[in-house]
Amino acid sequence: MKYAPHCPVFLLLVFLSFTVNGFSQIKSTNLRRLYADLGAGVSSRSGGYSELGAQMVSMNNWVATVSYHSISMEPKNLPSNYDPGVNLLSLLPFVDQSPVVKSTLASITGGRAFNAGRKVWFTTEAGISYVSGEAMDFRSQPVVTDVLYISSNYSTITRKSSSAGAMLKADFNWAAFSFLGFGVGTYLNMNSVQSSAGFHFKMIVGAMGRSPYATD
Repeated sequence: MKYAPHCPVFLLLVFLSFTVNGFSQIKSTNLRRLYADLGAGVSSRSGGYSELGAQMVSMNNWVATVSYHSISMEPKNLPSNYDPGVNLLSLLPFVDQSPVVKSTLASITGGRAFNAGRKVWFTTEAGISYVSGEAMDFRSQPVVTDVLYISSNYSTITRKSSSAGAMLKADFNWAAFSFLGFGVGTYLNMNSVQSSAGFHFKMIVGAMGRSPYATD
């Protein structure tokens, strides 16, 4: 299927612009907190990912979030006996170069916030995702040996795929300042392209809810 993450990214950027504008407007609304976050972490299958998102927390602690993940990891169907081979002409000829597939997740989630103090809160959320990424097919092949080259024992074909997915998230957040905070979190995304789970550190920027009008 066509690989087209541009629309979810555009919607996320629009939401982030409202987050920035809302920073100066939160006093007159029923929002407790309104902020954007930028994070990076590790994912399942020896992977890594980056995250961009925006989150709103109401005065009664309901949470709504849009987020965008960019993920790289090993294919779920990587054969257990896969050997990448050796190419002495490469920059790192003896480093194991396992295949990597990339995916993007654009998600909308909702849930609850739990305050552990004026500066600290937790969030738990569930929602849906649009997943667009790569899938890889493996076919066994004879190993070819040359003076400077040993081929892999598998040939690969990469194809594009997309699907809907289910997203679960949990985060711990700390407001270091009224406009800046930090946090850690986890996620689980289940989809037919390649499910993943991860752990990340993040920086959050916006209205942290530490001003006098945002009471606990």
